[in-house]
Amino acid sequence: EGGGGEGTGGGDGKKKIDPPSPAPPPHPILLPPGEVLPYDNLRIYPGDGTKLLRSVPPSSLSSILITFPDPFPKRLHRRWRVIQDETLQLMENALTSDGTGRLYVATDSPEFAEWSEVTVGGRNGDGRDGEGTGPVWERIDPPPDREGWLPVVSRYEAKGWEEGRTTKLRCWRLLRRPPRSTT
Repeated sequence: EGGGGEGTGGGDGKKKIDPPSPAPPPHPILLPPGEVLPYDNLRIYPGDGTKLLRSVPPSSLSSILITFPDPFPKRLHRRWRVIQDETLQLMENALTSDGTGRLYVATDSPEFAEWSEVTVGGRNGDGRDGEGTGPVWERIDPPPDREGWLPVVSRYEAKGWEEGRTTKLRCWRLLRRPPRSTT
């Protein structure tokens, strides 16, 4: 299976995901003294994960997890949301496209959850591209049990609960890679 996650969170969920693999991490993993990771296929990218997606080899990731991103609730700031058409194109390239590649989203923002559904669903268009080959993404509803992909509660999620927000979980399966747009 593909490995690890990227992001700016505290790494709360990283201690319980992904089985071991032989490849070492490309960057040091900073843990509190005395803590050891139970696996060795975690990859840390200390920066904007959307920039990293540009260099990820095609079909090399089995999953992409987006957990509690900034929802940028103001209308003017929506262009900064992590899920955009261009970002989805990069994810479509990086994920396995045989029906096993998954995009997981966890958020406590109803607006971001809806934005994600509309934006990912919009990649399907009318369900057919110019070649008539069918949809790109399929929403998995209900999403897989969170214990398998989000086994812990992060400090961001806990804070949201304290403020009365609920967690919305979403998952999509990449069915195929659409032809590249030339426009």
